[in-house]
Amino acid sequence: MSQKKIEAKKQAYQSIVQTAEQDGNNPVDVMEASLNIVAFETLQRLAGREKVYDTSKCHADYRRDLAELGYFFGPVGDDTIYRRHDTETTIVDVKR
Repeated sequence: MSQKKIEAKKQAYQSIVQTAEQDGNNPVDVMEASLNIVAFETLQRLAGREKVYDTSKCHADYRRDLAELGYFFGPVGDDTIYRRHDTETTIVDVKR
């Protein structure tokens, strides 16, 4: 992986932590809010992968479920979905 991608992943998660600290929230709340701009169909696809898909769930339900699993959308100018698991941040391939 290129140094640029490694740095982008690091900065993406740091932005979540910094925003949470500034706003007095926890990182999961910030992760959930970051998923607001992600298309409903994309959230459904990710939820299916994570076995939290349910036809009765709405956009907000999926945002919360996925945020609790570590998913978040990149900061301004970064149109990437990431996942934080343990201490590692990975880029999520939403096309598969």
